[in-house]
Amino acid sequence: MIIGDSFVFLHPPKTGGSFVTEALTEIYAGRFGHPIVNVNKHGWTDHIPVGHRSKQIVTTIRNPFDYYASFYVFGYWINREVEHWLSFRDDEEAKSRFPGYPYISFADFIQISFEIGYNHLAPPAQALANSLRLGPMTVVMLQYLTPDYSGLMERAVNGDIGALKRSVARTKILRTESLNRETYDWLLQLGVPPAVAEPVLSKPKIQPVNTPDGVTLERGHGQPRQVHWSELFDARTKAAVMEREWLFFDLFPEYTTNSMSVS
Repeated sequence: MIIGDSFVFLHPPKTGGSFVTEALTEIYAGRFGHPIVNVNKHGWTDHIPVGHRSKQIVTTIRNPFDYYASFYVFGYWINREVEHWLSFRDDEEAKSRFPGYPYISFADFIQISFEIGYNHLAPPAQALANSLRLGPMTVVMLQYLTPDYSGLMERAVNGDIGALKRSVARTKILRTESLNRETYDWLLQLGVPPAVAEPVLSKPKIQPVNTPDGVTLERGHGQPRQVHWSELFDARTKAAVMEREWLFFDLFPEYTTNSMSVS
């Protein structure tokens, strides 16, 4: 989480938040000279300090197919303790159902993600997510996209999805697929002169590695992904993501359109 004079930037995992954090640190705070506070790296709307909750919320989003491919290759659950709120699964149940766990196929990863609980959610929110048949990406992203996500999910269960959409529309969105340009444009909106902001246009993307205790994981996990997401998906796994992440696709229909060209 980066707190500025007029904004709070929230960093959902695996959505390009490290890139934005560096841009704010190097350009907005560094070259432009405006102070920022960097606290609670992956904190969401609940974690925004009370005195800053009236500021513009800014966050990053990503194509759901690319998101799942990135999470799978990163292998964040392998050989490390996972923060409970980030876990897509109950590890003990996963071990009992998939003997090779934590080394599993991509199809098994998708199945586990959709079938084995939302460990990070309080029981009432978990019940709401189950009622709406929400996939874990949508559940996680709602916590970054809007305050009072539980209340808005409850209204959606009761047929009022418009309130959720209106709340999300008030959040400034930066898309991973065009992060250089959108971060640059946002810096200009914050008053950064074009010449000062220009380096972000050519800034390389950041690809964190996952090497628990310095150990390189097997099967390419933990290293930068070398293939397009479409090479990991088949028709069944793609249909599963479309079905369970329906609300995210409804909120951001451009991802449905852009993904249809890949069968």
